Amino acid sequence: KLKIKNDKLKKKDGLLELVKDELNVKEIVFDENIENEVEFDLKITSELQEEGDFREFLRNVQIMRKEADLQPQDIINLAIETNEAGQKLIKQFSEELKKVAGIKEIQLVEVNEGKEIKIEDFIFKIKIV
Repeated sequence: KLKIKNDKLKKKDGLLELVKDELNVKEIVFDENIENEVEFDLKITSELQEEGDFREFLRNVQIMRKEADLQPQDIINLAIETNEAGQKLIKQFSEELKKVAGIKEIQLVEVNEGKEIKIEDFIFKIKIV
């Protein structure tokens, strides 16, 4: 979260969205009672950690798509091998994963020949099928 003391930017929605994106913050609030002109709340909640882990997973899938010379319009299936916690993460974000990475079906199966990805405490073995 980003706190801003001066409310001059309050009505500048487009600019605020850009600031959120560039600073990687979820929320901007205006608070005239803060000590400095701006303050960051750097606390990482479990929800934010999960979202970050998912984004890292998605980034790796996109790299695999690029390495396979796939175009954005190419629809794929993805086979994923991981433990129970990894499966929970994939299921939680499966719709977004499908939409963003152009995936028709996600299979949580044993993967013999795939790319191994380590993200925080997760280990995934993934393969485009």
